[in-house]
Amino acid sequence: MRAFALLAALLMLSAAPVAVEPGDRAEQMQEVLHLRSEQPEAALDLLDHVLGQDDPDPGAETDPENLAGLYRLRIMLLRGQGNYALAMTDADRLGQLAQWLGNVRLEAQALLMRGTIEAEQGHYGIAMEQFHSARQLLEGTDHLEQLAVVYNAIGMTHNFADDRVRARDYFELALATARQADDDFLIATYKGNVANVLAAIEGPDAALPMQRKVLAMGERLGDVSIRILALANICDLLVDSGDLDEADRACPHAMAEIDSFGGSRLRAGIRLAVGKLRSAQDRPDEALEVYEDGLQIARGVVPTVHRELLVLLAEMHDRMGQPGAAVDRYRELILLRDENLERDRQAMVEELEVRYQVDRSAAELQLLRLDADLQATRIRLRNALLIALAIVLIITSAAAVVALRAHRLQSRLREQLAARNNELEQAVTRISKLARRDPLTGLLNRRALEEMADQELARKRRYGTPLSLLIADIDHFKPINDRHGHAVGDEILEGLGRRLRESFRTSDLIARWGGEEFLCLLPDTSLESAAAAIERLRADLKKHPLETGVGPLHIRLTFGLVEVENELHAAILRADQAMYEGKAAGRDRLVSRPNPAQEPHG
Repeated sequence: MRAFALLAALLMLSAAPVAVEPGDRAEQMQEVLHLRSEQPEAALDLLDHVLGQDDPDPGAETDPENLAGLYRLRIMLLRGQGNYALAMTDADRLGQLAQWLGNVRLEAQALLMRGTIEAEQGHYGIAMEQFHSARQLLEGTDHLEQLAVVYNAIGMTHNFADDRVRARDYFELALATARQADDDFLIATYKGNVANVLAAIEGPDAALPMQRKVLAMGERLGDVSIRILALANICDLLVDSGDLDEADRACPHAMAEIDSFGGSRLRAGIRLAVGKLRSAQDRPDEALEVYEDGLQIARGVVPTVHRELLVLLAEMHDRMGQPGAAVDRYRELILLRDENLERDRQAMVEELEVRYQVDRSAAELQLLRLDADLQATRIRLRNALLIALAIVLIITSAAAVVALRAHRLQSRLREQLAARNNELEQAVTRISKLARRDPLTGLLNRRALEEMADQELARKRRYGTPLSLLIADIDHFKPINDRHGHAVGDEILEGLGRRLRESFRTSDLIARWGGEEFLCLLPDTSLESAAAAIERLRADLKKHPLETGVGPLHIRLTFGLVEVENELHAAILRADQAMYEGKAAGRDRLVSRPNPAQEPHG
């Protein structure tokens, strides 16, 4: 059921009303709507020709509503192809357009699009944050269809987290809101989702009658998407219920219909269901062929179905006495799961490399100290020899000449010792810098800032001066990395480090806190003064984009600003919470929080 459930949650985006006004753009939209089911590539080519790849210019736009509709259509087509990076870029453009128009419905749609794209990649926590932000915008408004869509998306996210009871509650809330809006398309879609979660709670036999009603509604409405989704779900339920004869009649028909009209997720999902049917019928060769066909469709495009098919293929190969092929599938499954951990691994490797460099430098310092001790011992021995020689020479009436030579020799040895000591001091300086600086940006690292913060806290307590702390996080940094590569991402981090140093005082402590997150500790600075400095930085970033290997890029940041009271980590937690409030509110903004003792109490 999971193969089809997410698509059911997301089909509702196509039901959102599209404003159509007379004119060329409205005609183009109608042509895209006509093409998107049977010729999605042609529809996407038309949209690329109409919209291009540049950000919209709201000030020059005469038809913003239809422009937003075209962006929504391109997002859905790109998402259907698995092109999530470009789909997310268009979702951001839609959000910018909505904010310029002051249109709550469009802004909620942009949040919903972002959440949908994250959910299809398995990023359910980020998706839930986007969906709840959209819910907060829409509750209390008259945009009932859009609110129903959001409730349904939240329910689907709970469904993926295996919280069936909460999922059912949100699906039923979505269904009730759709009925209130009198939208037959949404009613049919959400009935299907209620049936899906009912199957998980009570079993497939309890859900089959409801899915057959959904199929009848789709046929009555003449809607292909509802009909083929209901056919797919009925096939899946029949297989799960063990009614293999009925499933053998329904599933091939469903697969033929889906191959004619469905996208990658449905085409891969129906093959998952048909493969289970063939396996239950003890036809392993046919099951294997159908699973392999589904895997080719899902690979790199539908992550959830991709993973499930790999597990089923490994089990089928093992059942057929093909352990080598089973191991290959398990290996691919492990590699697929490891991709999500790759960024964390890279950060860990970088930290281990710094530790290694520090340990190696400490060993070199110890060797230099031992060498200096050896040189000092040699000097003492030479001095003793020179003294003895001087005595002998004095006795032999040549003391003056020998003393002069001894003095010159001692001077040279002292110079050598001074040079060695200078090398030691330089080595200590290099090690100290390595241990306290981020190697990419040159800013303080986390450990250095925490050490230096103790001094500022002591000064604040002694003199009562204000101390402000801010956390800044780059908005949508992952899509930038995905689109342009990590080399450009590193250029952005390095350039932003320079801007931060230029924007704040030399007495301010600026650190790369981790990934794309920065932390600044501002001594003798009130919240008002800190906020003014941040706004100057934001204005500078908007006016002067960062130069990269792919050209200038506009970077936006979300800031959390607090006043430090007595303890650094408590202030960091409050600033982090303020920053995430800014993220949830739409990013590219500053959220400040006063000292808890100064906040009003109700």
